[in-house]
Amino acid sequence: DALVQYYAAAVQQQVAAVPGLSAAASQTAGPGTPSTGWLTNRLVEREKARIEKNFAEADRLRQLLRQNGVEVDDRERTWSCRDGRKGARPNHNDPPEPE
Repeated sequence: DALVQYYAAAVQQQVAAVPGLSAAASQTAGPGTPSTGWLTNRLVEREKARIEKNFAEADRLRQLLRQNGVEVDDRERTWSCRDGRKGARPNHNDPPEPE
């Protein structure tokens, strides 16, 4: 039991060391929820719109994400999904992910 807890803690530390990745974010999406690739791509698009000061587009993308169960925290630079996935908010120049 102690050995299992030790290895679980070690894996959590390794996952935490990777920027933008959480144990929940590495899981696949459940039925009826968007894929992590779809989420990441919309978050990148939103960041691009914010940098370009296209706030109408950024707001539209935030609303689209909310409709799909995703909340963005701009102060903490994180996102979370109602199915438990979460991670660091991607940057505007991150490469697109397969959806």
